[in-house]
Amino acid sequence: MSYNSVKITFAGNGLRYNAPVHVSAAHQGQDIIFSWIRLARIDGDPWELAEIPLSEIAERYLVKVFSGATVLRDVKVSVPNWGYEAAMIAQDAAAGQCEVQVAQISDSFGSGLYRQQSFIV
Repeated sequence: MSYNSVKITFAGNGLRYNAPVHVSAAHQGQDIIFSWIRLARIDGDPWELAEIPLSEIAERYLVKVFSGATVLRDVKVSVPNWGYEAAMIAQDAAAGQCEVQVAQISDSFGSGLYRQQSFIV
């Protein structure tokens, strides 16, 4: 008699957030305002809910701004929007086509998946 033994370890990906949805960029003067909608990990199926359940101690997001492969700015925010102000844009020397990436942060897993959105400075 012969057999194979396989050892599998759970990575905990079931606790990871999916990427936020509907990431958008809107110019307000020389500032760029990004906004998005979070997704629920737990109990987010009912359509009649007024707000998407958070299922975390605090709402937190990681926002990264890229020019090509270069990270220009990396910030954490506690609301589903962020303003890339003209002073920040100048400090980062951002120009032309750039990209913003947004991920929701979980206390139990860390950063979830990122959603990308291109924008023009």
